[in-house]
Amino acid sequence: MFVPPAHFDPHSLVQRIREMARALGFQRFGIADIDLEEDAAHLQEWLRHKRHGNMTWMERNSDKRTSPPQLLPGTLRVITVAMDYGNGKDREAWDTLKDGTRAYVARYFYVDKFAEAFDPER
Repeated sequence: MFVPPAHFDPHSLVQRIREMARALGFQRFGIADIDLEEDAAHLQEWLRHKRHGNMTWMERNSDKRTSPPQLLPGTLRVITVAMDYGNGKDREAWDTLKDGTRAYVARYFYVDKFAEAFDPER
């Protein structure tokens, strides 16, 4: 079990990580707990109803997806960052989604490397 040194300041560490994320160009940053028991039940229900379509990678190792320590033993928290890859036409995208008669394909869909990151067997 991790035992922080006596001089450990978690707030300073969070601020330092946040600054690093911004310096790398990320607009969003968060730190989450690893207790995903409730979320695991939702994921299993979602998978059972085949809501993941042809994203078969969602089914593989679904137990590990909801238990970070199974992926990396000793995990205490999960750090998440996000980067806006929009092109400034957000209003147009939202209008399309609200329309109901038109379709909108996410921009990342067009980047093969992005899809490969989620499904390396592709």
